[in-house]
Amino acid sequence: MIAARRSTGRVPLAARALLPALGAAALVGTVVAPASAAPIPVACSEAALNSAITTANSGGGTLVLFPGCTYTLTAPLPAITANVVIDGRVATITRSATAPDFGILRVTNSGNLDIRNVIISNGAATASGDFGGGIRNGGTLRVSQSIIKNNRAQFSGGIGNDSGATTTVVGSLITKNTALHNGGGLANDGTMVINQSTISDNTAAERGGGVANDGTLQITQSVLNGNAANGPTGIGGGIANFGSAAASTTLTRTIVTGNRATTTAGGVYNNTGTVTSTASVIAHNTPNNCVTSSPAVPQCLN
Repeated sequence: MIAARRSTGRVPLAARALLPALGAAALVGTVVAPASAAPIPVACSEAALNSAITTANSGGGTLVLFPGCTYTLTAPLPAITANVVIDGRVATITRSATAPDFGILRVTNSGNLDIRNVIISNGAATASGDFGGGIRNGGTLRVSQSIIKNNRAQFSGGIGNDSGATTTVVGSLITKNTALHNGGGLANDGTMVINQSTISDNTAAERGGGVANDGTLQITQSVLNGNAANGPTGIGGGIANFGSAAASTTLTRTIVTGNRATTTAGGVYNNTGTVTSTASVIAHNTPNNCVTSSPAVPQCLN
């Protein structure tokens, strides 16, 4: 059973003052290789986007979205099965409010998706056990300079990373996503790297309002703020690292503050796995920061 899927405020002035000190660092993580085919311009319509993905799946390609367009979906897009780049140019891909529930993007184990400057919203992966309201990744995914917002799912409202998959998030905002169980913003069962990003105002009913992790998670120079594990037994408002001894979360120059949980560990919750913290701040979470974590979370002020 995959543990990240298993049913089980704002930044204070003191923390805000630390943000400029984070500085810039070399971005790390898996880099998706460029698609080899010629760029494919995508007109501002659902049909054009469907057709472009189908074409790119036949041998790889770069989809260039119409600048600022809102692609409103009434049915699921084709899954990504090849080496595909989506150059968003600040376009939005969103599910119609009147459409049946479905997630926005799905990457299969053969897929390799690089999305840039895209807004992904209103995905709804609500079937029993479903994973990844905004994006579900089973292969390789890179998200850069993008916004993943207002999506919902049973598990991982924003981005869900399957076992054996790799997701890298760079310079992006994950916000206002919701999970019925674990991982309001993101849930990771594989390998996930987050750099210079903000994870804010996401909610999960059970564990990991911001992020639920049962794999290998690295968060560097990022902020987790305003997330909540808000169900009756909610735990791990910012981050929940749990599921097995192999679950590993590494925080480097990262701020976890202003998050909340219903029961305990409003900041970071660790159960059985390993949490490493370097030059990071875990403070001012509600009702406490990391209480009940075992092993204890380093650099956590309780």
